[in-house]
Amino acid sequence: MLTVLSLRNTLQAVLSKRVKIVRLVIAAILTFIGLQFNVLSGAPINSAHAATFDCASVTEIPLTECNTLVALYNSTGGANWINHTNWVTTSTPCSWYAVTCDAGHVTKILLTSSCNPFCDGGGDNLTGTLPDVSALTNLVTFELGQNQLSGNMPTLTSLTNGEGI
Repeated sequence: MLTVLSLRNTLQAVLSKRVKIVRLVIAAILTFIGLQFNVLSGAPINSAHAATFDCASVTEIPLTECNTLVALYNSTGGANWINHTNWVTTSTPCSWYAVTCDAGHVTKILLTSSCNPFCDGGGDNLTGTLPDVSALTNLVTFELGQNQLSGNMPTLTSLTNGEGI
C-alpha cells in the first residue's frame, strides 16, 4: 500500500529525472547553435573571469588564501556552478557565495547545494578536481557534497581546525 510519503517521494524522483533530461536537451541545443549558457542559472558561460582576476587587489584575506579560492573556482568549473555570485568578480572574497571569513581568514566553504529555479537537492554543479587547499589553514568547514568531482582528494593534513571537512 502506497503511503502519501512514498507517493510524494516517487513523484519527486520522477520529476527530478525529467528536469535533468530537459537540462541536457537544452544544453545540447544551445551547444549545437554555438551558444554556451549555464543551463541551471541561465547565465552565459564565461571562463575569462578567473583568468583576469588578480588577488593582489584583495586585502581582507591573505594572498595565498585568495589564490586558493581562485584555484578552487578554476579547477571545479566555477563559471558553470549553479551559484557563483561574486566569485572572481569582486575584490572581497568574503562576500563570494558560500565563503565565510572570520578575523581575516577563510573559515567556511559550503558548496554543497543551491536552490535555484531547477532546485532538485543536488550540489552546486562543481566538476573536475580539487586543487591543493593547504593554504586555508583556518578552514573549519569545507563541504562539497552532491557535486560531480573527480580525481584524487588533496592532502588535508594542514587543515587542523577542521570540524566539517
